[in-house]
Amino acid sequence: MIWLTKKDLEQTAPADIAAFRSPIPTQIVSNGEFMPAPQTVQQRQVEERIKELADRFGCTLGLNRRTFLQTGCGMAAAFLAMNTVYGPLFTVDAAEATDLDAAAERLKRLRHQFIFDDQLHFVRDDYANPRILRLGEYAKNWNPILKEQAITLQRYKFENFIKEVFLDSETTLGLLSGFEVRTIEPQWGKMIWRYKRMLKRIKADPASASYKDEAMTANTSERADHFVEMFADKIPLTHGAPKRPPVASGHQAA
Repeated sequence: MIWLTKKDLEQTAPADIAAFRSPIPTQIVSNGEFMPAPQTVQQRQVEERIKELADRFGCTLGLNRRTFLQTGCGMAAAFLAMNTVYGPLFTVDAAEATDLDAAAERLKRLRHQFIFDDQLHFVRDDYANPRILRLGEYAKNWNPILKEQAITLQRYKFENFIKEVFLDSETTLGLLSGFEVRTIEPQWGKMIWRYKRMLKRIKADPASASYKDEAMTANTSERADHFVEMFADKIPLTHGAPKRPPVASGHQAA
C-alpha cells in the first residue's frame, strides 16, 4: 500500500532503480507507508567503501562487482565496510571477503541462529476480501517464483502460515500483528481445534495439503505443535492491538 502523498512521491525514486544493490542497505528504503529519510554522510561512506572492496576483491576472484556482492564474500565485505565507518561493531575477518570457501565455512557455523520476525500475519479462515491479493501480485516484482503461481486467499491463511514459518524459513520466534487478535478472537476455540487437527494430519502425511514435496521433519513438527499449544492457551504477543484490561501478575497485556 502506498500512503505517500503526490508531493512525497515527487521527491522519491523507486528503490530497485535508485538504490545501490548492496548485500546490506546503505540508506533507508520506504515500503510506501512512510517518507524515507535522506542518505546520511556515513551511509554514503559505507556505500563507497563497499564498492571499493567489491571491485578489489571481486577482481581477485574473477568476478564483477554485481556478481561478487551476491556471494558470501560480498556480504563479508559489506560488514568490513561498516566496521571501517562505524568502528569495530561486527565480527568479520578479511579472509571471509576474499575466499569463497572461508565465507561458506562461516555461513555454516552461523546456521541455526536465533531469528526473530517482528511482524507476522495471517487471516481468519472465512476471510474473503480479494483486495489483499494485490500484495501477492505486487510481490511478483521481487520473487520470480511467484510469477509462475496463482495468488489466492489460501496463501494468507493459517495453513500456509505454518508452511512459510515452520518449513520454508528458520524463524525461531515471531510477533503476530494485532490484526490477528481482532479477526480470530471471536471464534478462538473453533479455530484452535481445527489447527490442531491440521497439524496432526500433516505430521501423519507430510506430503498432504498444499505442502507438495515439502517434508515436515520432527523438529519443525515439534515447533509447530508448541506454537499452536501456546496460541490456544493465551492471546499471542501483538503489536498494534487494541488496549485490553489489566491481567494477573506474571502475564503481559497486549
